[in-house]
Amino acid sequence: MYERILVPIDGSPTSELGLKEAVRLATLTHASLRLIHVVDEMSFALAADSYGNYAGELLELLQRNGAELLAKAQAAVRAQGLQVD
Repeated sequence: MYERILVPIDGSPTSELGLKEAVRLATLTHASLRLIHVVDEMSFALAADSYGNYAGELLELLQRNGAELLAKAQAAVRAQGLQVD
């Protein structure tokens, strides 16, 4: 039925429930998961004046935290024996 399942990750409890459900579906259908985390750089750039000199640092922090969320979720999925990217 499913071959690949796209799973958005943002670190919220709802996101974690979505990942658990995606793992359940992937296990039943022998599907792989593709995880995604989005940082909307364009909206951030347009509002950069609000952040003053810290805009670049804040954007880097958001990107770094997103990468960590993805790595943690990937490890959890792999621990379930599923393919993930």
